[in-house]
Amino acid sequence: MPPETQDPCPPLIVSTEQQGLPFWQPERQRQRHSQPQQHLADPCPAFYQQTSNEILKLKLTLAVQRLMASHIALKILAVFVVAAPIVYLGGVLYSLITGAPIQLGLLKVYSVIIRVPGAKVTEEKSLAAFLLMNFFFLVGLFSFAVLIGIVSEEIKTQVKDVRGGNYSVITQGHTLVLNWNRQSMPLLRKIAEDSHGCTRTLGRELVILSEEPKDRMDVEIAKSRQIAKSGIKVVTREGAPHCVRDLESVSAGSARTVILLHPENAKDGDTKKAAAVLGLEVARNDLAAPPQQQQQQAKHGQQTQQQQVILQRIPGDPGQVRLFSLVNGTVSSGRDMALVEVNGNRSLARLIAQSAVQPGVANIYSSIAESLPGVPDFQLRTCGVELEGRSYQEARRSYKSAVVCGYVSHADGATHLNPRDGDVLHAADRLILLAHPGGVPARSAAAAAGGASATTDLTALQGQLQGATNSPSRPKKVVVLGWRGGIADLAAAIEEFASPGSEVVFVSRWSYPDLPANSRNCSFSYLEGSPFDHDACRRAGVGNCNSIIIGKRIQEIPEIAGCTLDCEGGDAKAADARSMASLLVVQDIVSAAAAVKAPDTPPHVVAAIHRIGTVRTAKHILKGLGPGCLTAELLTPNEIVSSQLLQVANEPGLAPALAELIDNSPGSQGIYLRKPECFNLDGARLVPFAEVVELARLRGETALGHVAGDGTLALSPGAAAAHLYGGRGSRVVVLASR
Repeated sequence: MPPETQDPCPPLIVSTEQQGLPFWQPERQRQRHSQPQQHLADPCPAFYQQTSNEILKLKLTLAVQRLMASHIALKILAVFVVAAPIVYLGGVLYSLITGAPIQLGLLKVYSVIIRVPGAKVTEEKSLAAFLLMNFFFLVGLFSFAVLIGIVSEEIKTQVKDVRGGNYSVITQGHTLVLNWNRQSMPLLRKIAEDSHGCTRTLGRELVILSEEPKDRMDVEIAKSRQIAKSGIKVVTREGAPHCVRDLESVSAGSARTVILLHPENAKDGDTKKAAAVLGLEVARNDLAAPPQQQQQQAKHGQQTQQQQVILQRIPGDPGQVRLFSLVNGTVSSGRDMALVEVNGNRSLARLIAQSAVQPGVANIYSSIAESLPGVPDFQLRTCGVELEGRSYQEARRSYKSAVVCGYVSHADGATHLNPRDGDVLHAADRLILLAHPGGVPARSAAAAAGGASATTDLTALQGQLQGATNSPSRPKKVVVLGWRGGIADLAAAIEEFASPGSEVVFVSRWSYPDLPANSRNCSFSYLEGSPFDHDACRRAGVGNCNSIIIGKRIQEIPEIAGCTLDCEGGDAKAADARSMASLLVVQDIVSAAAAVKAPDTPPHVVAAIHRIGTVRTAKHILKGLGPGCLTAELLTPNEIVSSQLLQVANEPGLAPALAELIDNSPGSQGIYLRKPECFNLDGARLVPFAEVVELARLRGETALGHVAGDGTLALSPGAAAAHLYGGRGSRVVVLASR
C-alpha cells in the first residue's frame, strides 16, 4: 500500500504469531498459545486523543452537575470565581489601550460586568476601548443572567420542596392516619363534616403517612370541597408506616389518636400493620420520660396521655390471627397505649340479603353509622353512683330522650347488647345509648321512676301482648342481577331471612358452581344472560318480583381472599357504571309493568354503590319513575366502614357493639323490623314510645324507633312521643337476636 493511502490508525486485531511470546513465558502457557489467537494491539495516538477528549468532557459535565446540585452560596461563589480572571484580564487590556491606571481599568470593567448603575460604555474616546467595553457589557449580561437563573431556580426548588417535600412534621396531640385505601377519603370527609362530633376528640390537625405517592394524595384531598370548607389542616407525607424512622418523621409518638388502615394493594398488609403497631410503641417509648421522672410525675398526679390506636382489621388465616394476638399482648403490657381492633372487611352480604327481605334495614344501619342529620348515634355514658347496684331495667327507664341498648361491663370489658332486665349494674359500667348528638341525654334523679315507662302497667301490657297475632311473612321473589363472588354467602343469608316458599333467581353471564340446591325456605335458580339485557331481566321476573339486588359482593380491600374490586375486572367507576345500567333496565321494565297493572307493593331495589357521587345519579334515575313505582336502598360500603372507624376513634368502647351490629352474624344482636301486629298495635290510637319499649322488652327485644307508612324513619323519638302504629308499611325498629 502506498504511504499516502495508509490508514493512520491500523487495525487493532493482530495474531499471536505476529506478536510472538516472550522467552520467559512458562512452557504450559506457551503451549496454550500455540494456536493462532486474536488479541488487541496498542491503540494509535489518534485513539488516545479522542478518548482523552471524551474523558475530559465527562469530567467537566460531572463537575457542573455537582456544582448545580450544591448549595446556592457555592453556586454564586463559583460564578464570582469564574468572573474574577475575566475582570482582571479586562482591566489590564483597558489600561493598555487607554493608558489609565490598572486600578481604574479593573473598576471600569467590574462596573460594566455587574451592571452598576451609572456605568456607561458609550463614553470611550477610542474605538478599541469602545469595542472592549461593549464586549464586557455582553459578558456581564450573560453572567448576570446566569446569576439570576441560579437564584430563581433555587427559590423555585425551595418552594416546591416546601409544598411537596417530606419534611418532618413537628407537632403533638394530633390525629395520625397510617396507610391509604378506599376508606381514606370518606374518613377525611366525615372528619371535615364533624360527624359524631369527632373534632372534639380528634382535633383539627390530621397527618397522613402512607406509601402512596404524596402528590396523588394531595390531589385527592384538594378535590374535596368539604375538607376545603372545614378549615381542618391535613398534612400528607410519603413513607412506610411500618418503618420506625418514617413514623418518627410524623411525630407518631406524640399523636393522640392513630387510625391504622389496611394498606391498599398489599398482600402482606397484616404483617405491615403488625410492624406499624410495634413501631408506634417504639416511637412512644422513645418520648417517654426517665423512670425517676415518671415516679415524680406520678406523685404529683401527672399522668401521660394515653394514645388510642384504631386498627382496621381484615380477617385472615389463623397465622395472622395469632400474629395480632401476640402484638396485642405486647402493646397491652404498656400503660400509655391502647389498641382497638375494628373489623374493616365488610362483605355486607347479610345486610343486603336482609334488606331485600325486610326493606329499610340497610337505610337504618347506614343512617346510624354515617350519622346523618337528624339521626341519633351510639354513645357511652358511665352509670355513676346513682345506678350502683340498680338493675338494667331501672337504668334504661331513667332516660327519657335516649334508648338504652346495652352496657359495657367494667369488670371484664364485655359488651352486652339487649341484655336481661335483671342484670345488676355497677358505677363504673357504661351504658350504650342511642341518642341524638348535641349534649348529654338527661337522666332523672330517681332511676326507678324516671321515665314514663316506669309507670306503665306491665300486667296490662302482658295481656295485650298475648293477644298479638304473629302472622307469618309472605314468600318473596328476589332477582339478583350481576352478582359474582361469594354467591354461597348471599344465598345462605337470603335463606336465613326469607320466608318458606321464597324464590331467588340469579341473572349473570357467568355460571355459579357454588349455587346451593333448593332448601327448606328458598328455591334457587340461575338464568344465563347479561344484567343489561331487557329480555333476560324480563324472563327472570323483574317486572313482578318483590326485591331486586344489583351489584356484586362488596370487598372493600380487594386483594383479600383473591377478590378484585369489581367482579368484571374494572375499577370502582366501571362497577358503578354497570350498576347504573342495570338500574336503567329495571326502571324500564318496572315502569312498563306498572302501566299495565300497578302492584300492591312496589319492587324494592338494593344496590351496592362504590362511589358517593353515583348515589346522586341513582336517585335521579329513581326520581323519573314517580312515587309508588319503585323503592330503593343504596348502600355505600366505604362510607359505612369509614363511619365505623370514625365512631370507634371518637369512642373506642363502641368497637364491639358496632362490630356485632354491622356483622349481624347468626346468634348476635341485630336490627330488625317488626309489624305492629306483633305487639297487638292496630293503629286505633296514639301510643307513647315508652309503651312500645315495654312491649318489646316483654318479647326480649329493645325498641329503637319506628318507620311510618310513608317510609319516614324516627329513631329514639323520646319516651313521651306518641305515634299511630298501624297501616301498610308501618314498622317497629327493634334490636333482637332474630
